[in-house]
Amino acid sequence: MTKKLNFRLFSFLLILAISPLGLAEISPQGSIAKGDYEVHYSLFPSTFIKPEIAAAYKLKRSKYETLLNISVTPKGEYGGLEAGLSGTTTNMLQQQKQLKFIEIKEENVVYYLAPVRISGEEIIKFSVDVNVKEASAPFTIKFSSKLYSDK
Repeated sequence: MTKKLNFRLFSFLLILAISPLGLAEISPQGSIAKGDYEVHYSLFPSTFIKPEIAAAYKLKRSKYETLLNISVTPKGEYGGLEAGLSGTTTNMLQQQKQLKFIEIKEENVVYYLAPVRISGEEIIKFSVDVNVKEASAPFTIKFSSKLYSDK
């Protein structure tokens, strides 16, 4: 089930994903190229989301919740494609948790949010399986990030 996302939130997430804001320590970002596609990701505190938007998408706002934002695009293009995403996080103690992605559609853009629970300062490893309908085969991206709970 998808709902129309407030355009301001989408703009904020897009700017957060592509600009080098002074949030590098708490909102890592990057992109990984695989075949004909690029997977763009960013992490940011869930408290950045307005309460009414968080409620509409059933996202928990907490200083212990970080949101993983992922979009999949054809190489060199903007926007976002529909994709099936699944994945896990692993902390330094090798504890694994499943990522639960929420699909967000805004006009011609699709992106995905998944909550990541943290406590204090943690280095988290991400492994995300990506299945784009147009792709010949699914693929996996992996990245790590140092996350901090929001103060």
